[in-house]
Amino acid sequence: MRAIKVGAVAVVTIAALVATLQWSPAQAAAGSGCVGNRVWIDANADGIQDRDEESLTGTEVRLVNSAGTVVDSQLLTNGFFQLCSTAGTYTIAADIPAGFAVTAKEQGPSIHQDSNADPNGTIPNVELRAGAQRTQFDIGVTERPPEPEQPVLGSGCVGNRVWIDANADGI
Repeated sequence: MRAIKVGAVAVVTIAALVATLQWSPAQAAAGSGCVGNRVWIDANADGIQDRDEESLTGTEVRLVNSAGTVVDSQLLTNGFFQLCSTAGTYTIAADIPAGFAVTAKEQGPSIHQDSNADPNGTIPNVELRAGAQRTQFDIGVTERPPEPEQPVLGSGCVGNRVWIDANADGI
């Protein structure tokens, strides 16, 4: 599995991937829980995580409470994220890099194979449960084609003479 960093390529080893996915309730403070999973590049833009699709790295994912305060954040090094806080309802928000757009939402056959984010890269109403690790929150992105160049409008002048047509003949 490879991970793509905006502007660079990083290789993610299976050992690093397994280490990222291992979690125990002791890692979170008492009364808290964690959510997470992956930000990936949906190469075929079908909204489904395929085995050969690469992770997006170098972007930040945040856990935001109902007051709009960021309570946890992570800069992605291998595409996977884990965000923890006290039990409650939160929003997961990802920075979507320039040149990318969020893929179609909830297209996969299971909660672990599709994107859950809206077009802004957010997943609202995520419930953190005390002592629980919920790993079904994924964000798929597609590479956006470059915007067509807009024609540059030049400047110019329009003008002539203004006069009083005393005899109303238009000349």
